[in-house]
Amino acid sequence: MDDFINNKSIDYWIFGHTHRNEPDAKINDTLVVSNQLGYIALNEHKTFRMNAYFEV
Repeated sequence: MDDFINNKSIDYWIFGHTHRNEPDAKINDTLVVSNQLGYIALNEHKTFRMNAYFEV
């Protein structure tokens, strides 16, 4: 989605459903973040940030 994000004025791009978290990234002025629990039985929850949230 880099091209889409590059051509728009987007403050935050929040994504999920990959079962693992990637480090926060920046594409131009857009902050790209994920915070997914994943499957606990497969230890995918290790990088889940319990205190991560957005206030609107």
